[in-house]
This record gives sequence, C-alpha cells and structure tokens, in this order.
Amino acid sequence: MNRQKGDMYDFVKYTSNPIKGPCEHDCIYCYMRRVNAFNDSNEILHLDFNELYANHGSENSFMMGSNTDTHAASVPTEFIKCMYDKCLIHKDNNYIIQ
Repeated sequence: MNRQKGDMYDFVKYTSNPIKGPCEHDCIYCYMRRVNAFNDSNEILHLDFNELYANHGSENSFMMGSNTDTHAASVPTEFIKCMYDKCLIHKDNNYIIQ
C-alpha cells in the first residue's frame, strides 16, 4: 500500500498492487515500462502477499492494480478473485479497479 502520487483521480489516497509482474500489453506510454527497466527481467506474474494482507483501514480510497492490467488474459482468475476478496474485507473503503 502506497500513498497515491499521480493526479488521475484526485480523491484516491492510496494505491495497492496485490498482482505484480510484467503486463502482457507492454504499452509504450505506460510508466511501468520505466520501472520494469530497473527491475529483475525474470520476474513473473505473482500475488504480492504483503500487499494482499495489508490493513487498508477504513474510510480510505484506493486505486487497485495501478502497475499492471489486473484483468489481462495472462492473469489467473484466482489472482483476480484474491484482489476482489481483499476489497470485500474492507467494505467501508472505496476501491477503483480499471
């Protein structure tokens, strides 16, 4: 869980990225291309359990999955389910999932 730094949604306080790894789209305009250039190129798509089990508190707003397409064809259904289950645990928060 990180403090939100961008300005896409001014009401979002935090980002949370429980699904991490390379995005199958590799869009030329995506900020993650720069980030991934400095990361281990052997990284695989995975669940980040530190993010998944982080306490999101209450009455907060989150952008979920800002670092990859969480619903891409390469993302296992179980990963997506875990992300949604996380949101259901903290029902008094607002979550944006693109």
